[in-house]
Amino acid sequence: MLLKTICQNCSKRVSLQFLGLLYKSSSVSTLCFKEFHNQLKKTVGFQISSLHQYLPFYQNQNNLVQGKNQKVQFLKKSYSSLQEDKYTPVFQHQETENEHFYNYLSHNQEYQSFFLPRVYIKHCSQNQTTDLNDFLHNFQTYSPTQILDKFHNLSKFSAETRHKLFTNKIFLEICRLLIDQLPKWNTEQLFHYMNIIIHFEFRSSSTKQQQKIGVQMAKVIDNQCVLHSKDFTLKQFFQANDFFFLLHYYRTCKFKHTFFGIIEDRLLNKHEIVLSLFYANLARQMPLEITVQILQCLPSISESLSIEETAIICLGFFKTKKQIRNSDFLEASAKKLNESLEQADSLTVASIFKGFQISCSKSIDKTMLPLFHELDDLINPISKHLHQYTYSTFMHIILFFHNIHFVSDEFLANVKNRLNFEEFFKYRLKDITKICFSVANLEPVLGPIPEFWDKILQELESGKRKNEILQHPQCLLNILVAMTFLDLYPFQLIDFIFQPKMLEQIHDLRKTQRLDLRRELFHLSESVKLERPNYTGPLLPDNFLSTLSKNHEVFCKLPDLKSPDLSHRESLLLKFLKQLDTLINDNEKYQIVCFLPHFQTADIEMQIGHDGKLLPLYQWVLNGFKSVNKTNDLNKTTTALNSLLLQMVGFSSSVQRVALLVLGPNAFCRFHSNNEVSYVLTGLHKARIRQLKIKGFKVIEVPFFEISEGNNKVYSKLTTALSELTH
Repeated sequence: MLLKTICQNCSKRVSLQFLGLLYKSSSVSTLCFKEFHNQLKKTVGFQISSLHQYLPFYQNQNNLVQGKNQKVQFLKKSYSSLQEDKYTPVFQHQETENEHFYNYLSHNQEYQSFFLPRVYIKHCSQNQTTDLNDFLHNFQTYSPTQILDKFHNLSKFSAETRHKLFTNKIFLEICRLLIDQLPKWNTEQLFHYMNIIIHFEFRSSSTKQQQKIGVQMAKVIDNQCVLHSKDFTLKQFFQANDFFFLLHYYRTCKFKHTFFGIIEDRLLNKHEIVLSLFYANLARQMPLEITVQILQCLPSISESLSIEETAIICLGFFKTKKQIRNSDFLEASAKKLNESLEQADSLTVASIFKGFQISCSKSIDKTMLPLFHELDDLINPISKHLHQYTYSTFMHIILFFHNIHFVSDEFLANVKNRLNFEEFFKYRLKDITKICFSVANLEPVLGPIPEFWDKILQELESGKRKNEILQHPQCLLNILVAMTFLDLYPFQLIDFIFQPKMLEQIHDLRKTQRLDLRRELFHLSESVKLERPNYTGPLLPDNFLSTLSKNHEVFCKLPDLKSPDLSHRESLLLKFLKQLDTLINDNEKYQIVCFLPHFQTADIEMQIGHDGKLLPLYQWVLNGFKSVNKTNDLNKTTTALNSLLLQMVGFSSSVQRVALLVLGPNAFCRFHSNNEVSYVLTGLHKARIRQLKIKGFKVIEVPFFEISEGNNKVYSKLTTALSELTH
């Protein structure tokens, strides 16, 4: 009765304290102890793990009475009888490239002092087996320090023997003992313990309970490392990182924040820089201050780096989404890769190209020119090795050269040969999507590959990728957008992507994955309307289109010449407008227009009347335009009224709309063939011109290199084109 009263009226903490008093009292029977424990479990609802402090080996009592031994056995059985807490795995799966570069660094003599020492034993002797059995059966007689020493001996056993320990309940009890002892240890003891634990590979345990112990251990060590970090040397910081990597716990641990907060201004040599970027890759983060510091150091160490160290640095920047704004390092990396193609493995090559990719992902400025000079020498040699790389590496190579709009005939020939369908479809839909987009956009220089797209459609329509498509609908959407470049419109898949449930799922991605795919959906929907008017399936609903800033043809503002965000193409547009003013001597005969809002590109329109002359704006025939320009509203209102009157009297049929397309460098692919360079429009811009012609425009292309050549070139081209249209 007393026990029941205590359980019902006391807090859990008080109840546990009373349980402790019962346990320590040799006069209390085991039956009484059991009864109180059962009552406490029913009313308070605590887990038996809360009772660790009352186990005899936690009390360090060497002379145990029979009654207490019975209590120990009771507690051991209680562990298995209790229902497990809801388990959430915390150990992350390490990417192959991380394991690859970790093996390189940890086995490299130059880096070994930055890693915890290793012991490698292949076989377990008979004496070791006897010692192990003796320890497991008599561990109650050992103090915590002695148990730690025994653990050290266990770490020297073979991997097979260590793995079997996880099936032994007594061994798991000992692990729990050590968890409670951790907060009592100093820095030296902490590292000694970490060095022992890494040999047991808790992350590889086969049961949730065993992994749970590993997670508990990692959490406690994480807290202790943060507390002791003020006493760590720089090498100890890296050794602690090593421990969390081996437990697959690095991205979860709190210690990584402490690490990055302390290493600033303490990175002295290439080894520390390489290792810091390796762990930044694991953490997916790198503070700006450390990024700047590393960028300043890169030129001084680039020549002494191995190809693997170069790859680790590139991968670190890629995974943390930081650009390598250092042309000397990029140039040296491309040169080193060119020299090491015969020896470099697939993961190393892929990592270097990832670094190139993140560094050239935004507008390319003059600081990148040294890299491009090296790429001129690299592209053909690396194309000869495409067949020996994995598809993942192949994907990153083609993706990089596609993104910088630079290919050669030899490179494209090897790309075609590498598109082996059987191997291709073994990879993730995400990887297939990236290759599809690159192949479609490079089609004008790569040439038609109808069998490739036939296989893609068969794979997508067969249902084999259904789960992947439902999980990553953006992949199917991006493949369909890529197909519009080639005038391919598979109705079955288009119907599927525009189903209400799919649109809802894509919309939800904006919340969970920060992906805004409205532009891609809009592009696909508008392209289908223009190029496949016979399609009768679903498209984007009207309420969806209203959320877009430009969902119809619009007049556009003239770019602000003083704007710091003026793009290269906008500066080209302004330069061309000056040349156009010189040609026609009247800026009231053209207008800046966004013809195809799903391309988001402002160009220039002129209209030619039935008499073959350029029409002034007030005589224009408009086609559903809406002004977004706050200037000249009166003029545009007058233009719209005149347009309506002209259409009413039947003049509209004789008006020819002319689209002047100002094409910047990103609209072209720089193509090397027979030691000559030519510029070829990409698939995206080919599709744009095709759709403008469907809308009835006469298209005049004005590429950037003609604008740069001066007024004479533009004048000659426009004069010829307009004369052909007006006669």
